[in-house]
Amino acid sequence: MREISRIRRQLNRENKNILGKVVNYIYANGVNTIVWKEIRLDLAGMLLENQKRGEDPEAVIGSDYKAFSDDLIENCPRKKPIDMIVEILFIIGMSVSIIVPLIYFFGHLTPSIDHYVERGIYYVTPRSFSLLLAGAFGGGIGSFASHKYAFNKKSMVIYIVLYLLSYVIVSVVVSYYLRQNMTHDHILSMDMVKLESWALLMSAALFAVRTLRTRIQIRNFKKSEI
Repeated sequence: MREISRIRRQLNRENKNILGKVVNYIYANGVNTIVWKEIRLDLAGMLLENQKRGEDPEAVIGSDYKAFSDDLIENCPRKKPIDMIVEILFIIGMSVSIIVPLIYFFGHLTPSIDHYVERGIYYVTPRSFSLLLAGAFGGGIGSFASHKYAFNKKSMVIYIVLYLLSYVIVSVVVSYYLRQNMTHDHILSMDMVKLESWALLMSAALFAVRTLRTRIQIRNFKKSEI
């Protein structure tokens, strides 16, 4: 981690952008995490050496960045389904643990009839909560899409379209479900302390699982090279 950070600090803007696009594209297409980290470090090192010689990035990865990335993906092991599930759940847990305090302070600073905080309990209407959740979900979907289609000339259009679609779908579905099943007097109440505790606990547990599986993968990867 320190090595890649050290190299990135020395890269110019063009090489940083290229490195970011390639590694994000590869990551979004499910390359094994251990192999992905090695590719990221090797590619960063090659771009830096090339930069020191005063040469263009094309000398390292060619003129077609997508073809270069697709070739790497085709020849690399993929993540197992369990790793994808653990990673998604970990991201959800971390996102919730970050969002909860923001919601808490937002409810304190800007109380209204739609949302407010009282004694650690967050009261919110289904509509307001669904819009908040839809924004976070849409941002995640859009971000993933922007990585997966990083070399598509219309990547920004794809990002905006997927963000808006997911935003509308999630907000409508969540709002309807809450109105039908989880509300009292059209108000949803959440214990912020309990929610934050569960989010942190889930994140810690999944981080431990992810770390353990990563170590197992490293050991197996080293054995396969012998």
